[in-house]
Amino acid sequence: MDMEGLKSFVAVAREKSISRASQALHTSQPALSTRIRRMEEVLGFPLLERNWRGVKLTPEGYYFLPYAIRLLQDLQDAASVLNNPWGDEVKPQFEEVTGQGDRLLIGMDAWLASEYTAPIIQVLNERFPDVKVRFVTRSTTTVLDLIEYRSIHFGIHYHQHIRPGVQTRVLEDDPLNLLFPVEYGSRIEANLSNLSSIGLPFLLFDNPILLSHRHITTSLFCALNLKSFQVVDDFNVAATLIAEGLAYTMLPTSTYSPVFRQRQGEIGLMSLRNIVAPMPIQATYKDSEPFGDVIQSILERLSEHRLQSSIE
Repeated sequence: MDMEGLKSFVAVAREKSISRASQALHTSQPALSTRIRRMEEVLGFPLLERNWRGVKLTPEGYYFLPYAIRLLQDLQDAASVLNNPWGDEVKPQFEEVTGQGDRLLIGMDAWLASEYTAPIIQVLNERFPDVKVRFVTRSTTTVLDLIEYRSIHFGIHYHQHIRPGVQTRVLEDDPLNLLFPVEYGSRIEANLSNLSSIGLPFLLFDNPILLSHRHITTSLFCALNLKSFQVVDDFNVAATLIAEGLAYTMLPTSTYSPVFRQRQGEIGLMSLRNIVAPMPIQATYKDSEPFGDVIQSILERLSEHRLQSSIE
């Protein structure tokens, strides 16, 4: 992704004008327009709508804007941290945190962190108390990329992904559950055949969740004829919308966190084990990594792990 193109697009979105955006970035209008057009060509969709009245964001542009802002901010934050803004007095401690040579790096899909962090820490404390560890929570795709690029040693993620040069092991299957306002329980057929007619939107979790699980969600939406959706990106927001009778969704058992449990009286639950195929949870690692014994011990412990039932 072209950084100058991103900055140009964000500037136009902020200033609502190509001329003002070019002034803010100290560049010419033709140069700024060229940057954005090149980025639109790479992305495959228009970001701006240009006419005699001026410029405004397209629907795709509005959707893309928060991702562009977040990407620029993430890169700026990383650069700021690496420049050690705390000064020389804390430099040794800072290097201890960022150093990775002697540290076990474990990546997990963000949705699985609450389920698997504790058993991993337990086995490390019991058998390898001197091993330093750092956890990285990202999407499944990013976890796999980090393993491939040797940025982490061990990953836990959804789906049975196979990539060259890595070892994989299926840990367990993660059944899906329907979460709905409790007062709607009597209206929903056991086979979900009338789900599209209950009059509520289905909550979709925003990228990267949409992309990571599209092979499941696409077929599911078609089979159930779901057409009304609302996008969210936070479990707290989702739990509130469901508890208030405004929406419903489907989530794997591993994500049934305290956010939902504390509202059990308002949120109904239905196991979909016999309706929708469960999502495999997989561990991935490379044999050549220096923490082979540690990884094998973690795998042994996780092979005994069982997801807490969402219905209990």
